[in-house]
Amino acid sequence: PSLIAAPLLPATRPLRAGPLASSHTVDEEQQQRSELHALLKSLEPYAEQPLEDATTLPPAAYTSTALFEREVETIFRPGWLCVGHVCQVREKGDYVTLDLLGELLLLVNDGTRLRVLSRVCTHRWAPVVGEGRGTCKAFTCPFHFWSFRLDGSCIKAPLMDDSTAFDAIEHPLHEYRSEVVDGFVYVNLDGAAPPLSSQLAG
Repeated sequence: PSLIAAPLLPATRPLRAGPLASSHTVDEEQQQRSELHALLKSLEPYAEQPLEDATTLPPAAYTSTALFEREVETIFRPGWLCVGHVCQVREKGDYVTLDLLGELLLLVNDGTRLRVLSRVCTHRWAPVVGEGRGTCKAFTCPFHFWSFRLDGSCIKAPLMDDSTAFDAIEHPLHEYRSEVVDGFVYVNLDGAAPPLSSQLAG
């Protein structure tokens, strides 16, 4: 298959938003660990069943928050997830936003290639663009008007011009590893997955 790979910009991964960002008390975490351990033990017999004796998993396997978070950290974040298609961002400046596992993402055509960026400003963590799709020349945070090019690099940060300790190039929007395979755009959230092409070979 045709493949276009997007390298990672040097940036710190932004804070998560959404349900996965919620904090738990120590007691809640201990209770979740205990419930998860019990649930995983209850699922072991299912893994040993021959196909002709296969049954559906118990309801808790589909409703457990702890199990879902375990799946996110061990399956979804380390893997490749499809987030769109090239037809959604055909022209330079075209973008589509999406929320994926607590990450606020931005699929954008920068005129050279497609990128998957965080849409969270690196200053005060506000979204630099609202939900949906559109076309623009740059992204600007509504809080303090930091502006970013389509490739995620910071154009300007008002009131920081006179600071000798500030360098806009050090504050881009975070870029996630992405690959385009047969027109479909995939993203790897933890940045450590093997190339998708090798997984699809053969």
